[in-house]
Amino acid sequence: MGCGGDNGDFEAPTCDPGQLRVAWSDDAEGGVMAAAPNHVFINAINGDNGYLQASDSDGNELLYLEFPTLVADGDSVSARGHAWTGADGTYGNCETGDFVSILRKLPDGVQFLLEDVRMDPFCESEPVGRSLVGCMTFSR
Repeated sequence: MGCGGDNGDFEAPTCDPGQLRVAWSDDAEGGVMAAAPNHVFINAINGDNGYLQASDSDGNELLYLEFPTLVADGDSVSARGHAWTGADGTYGNCETGDFVSILRKLPDGVQFLLEDVRMDPFCESEPVGRSLVGCMTFSR
């Protein structure tokens, strides 16, 4: 099992099927919830990074997580990515930077902790000093 940050031990919200929830880690019960009926999850294999991409019914990207290690249900791996936070905009990691965040794979979705987040453009902005936590549950 690959591990990121703090071994995958973090508190994350829960989601209903087809739902994305994103919150600042210091306000995990707040944040935004959005329907995310479109998603692609491809696991890491043969040296290629895995990823999860989720969007709304209009095709607007809401979440993108990339990870270098094969992940099984119940495991956590290092990751990087970005998430839509509603009116605050999109925050995330530099897409060419280190895998400083965590993805936890669940049987029906993921939970994530995005650390060292920055405003878009992610590689040029300074860290905002906060982390994002969230979940994405796949539609059934």
